[in-house]
Amino acid sequence: MEYIHWTIPINRQRILLSITIYPLANSGPFTGEYNGQCRTIRGLSDCFVDTQQGNISNLRFTGANIISQKTTGLAACLVDDSGTVRDTWAKDVHILTRGPGNHAGIGGGLVEGMVANIMAVDSDVTTWGNYSYAGIGGLVKGKVANIMAVDSNVTTSGNYAYAGIGGGRLSERLPTPRR
Repeated sequence: MEYIHWTIPINRQRILLSITIYPLANSGPFTGEYNGQCRTIRGLSDCFVDTQQGNISNLRFTGANIISQKTTGLAACLVDDSGTVRDTWAKDVHILTRGPGNHAGIGGGLVEGMVANIMAVDSDVTTWGNYSYAGIGGLVKGKVANIMAVDSNVTTSGNYAYAGIGGGRLSERLPTPRR
């Protein structure tokens, strides 16, 4: 079980509310709209959702520590071609994947859809394994836009393992320029 901590104002006082949930990462594709209203989720130990086919926005993550032997992302393990993660902020997040082909990212470990307006602060994304990629999007087949990393690191270890702020590997085919 995961614990999500929301701090909400009630009668001008800030009250910490803890909610126990079953991880969305274990419940199949997420196809809805999730607007976090800029609230913060602390201490995740797995992807927020496993397969993202809907829209996640306006969410903050802090203190996540994810160690995995699968493709892993903070917001989503897989951002499907119909999925979007946007307007998300991550601070003090540490993601490590082990094993060949296990990508790691803040927005998504594998991005086939879109991640946009993502900021990582004081965070680390690391892969250990051949053909493993690390970045805001680990392996990017879709789109990455308007991302920023502040005092953060993306690193890989292994043959043909690449790291980059936007994505460890960008594999979208670009249109041929016309003259």
